[in-house]
Amino acid sequence: TEVWNKTESRFDEWTEKVDNFVNEQVPANAYTTPDDVPNTLMNVLAFLFPIIGVIFYLVRRTEKPVMAKDALKWTLIGFAFSVFLRFFNWFLF
Repeated sequence: TEVWNKTESRFDEWTEKVDNFVNEQVPANAYTTPDDVPNTLMNVLAFLFPIIGVIFYLVRRTEKPVMAKDALKWTLIGFAFSVFLRFFNWFLF
């Protein structure tokens, strides 16, 4: 029964921690700066030249996480699109 009581108390502690975390209200822009918005030019460059998007993500991921994440997203989309075009071209010709 001692083991059961210890397990139950640990479960209660974890439940309380999870409840506190879930119920905590954090503003959407708490960790970003006002100029940390997706940049269209950077997204186009990341789409056309994926290496630029990867480098931009690695350099800016701590200062401007929203912009860096969006550039990485467009890098992955551009890479997938280029792979698709290469396979499409290979199957047709």
